[in-house]
Amino acid sequence: MKQIITVLSFLLAVFSTNAQADNHNHQQEGGFTVDTYKKFPPFPLLNLDSARVNSSQAIENKKKTVVVYFSPICNHCQHLAEDITGNMKSFKNVKFLFISSYNITEIKTFANNYGLNKFKNISLFQDDQYKFVNFYKLRSLPGIFVYDTNQDFLATMPDHFKIEDLIKAVN
Repeated sequence: MKQIITVLSFLLAVFSTNAQADNHNHQQEGGFTVDTYKKFPPFPLLNLDSARVNSSQAIENKKKTVVVYFSPICNHCQHLAEDITGNMKSFKNVKFLFISSYNITEIKTFANNYGLNKFKNISLFQDDQYKFVNFYKLRSLPGIFVYDTNQDFLATMPDHFKIEDLIKAVN
């Protein structure tokens, strides 16, 4: 029952009207989205210790960044986590940000189950304010977004892509 409520809450956030980001310097008609703002978005997140951080603090200069917006109960997200950890040699110069609106306990369980916490280049966060959902206009999960070493937006990975496609996008 708890998972159903969580999923319904997530869907409500996804399908609700576009919330405007609180970064007034980049407001444009149509909203503050990946369509109008091509840099990595500066949003508040919670790390796994429940400390508030700005998303721009989570990236690493000189590395490409891959944002993975996920749900711990999503089968595609689970398979993606396995594919990423199984191909880490190809991702040694990439910073992964796994971001979810689920609670921190569920995010930690997901990280433990799929070995994400074993890698220094993978960080996990809670999007408790649903900023990323609205910014990326997510309609399905996982949402995968690639940024270059200057944190300029490069690409969105399509639904049902192969891990080799992500490897090509970051190398």
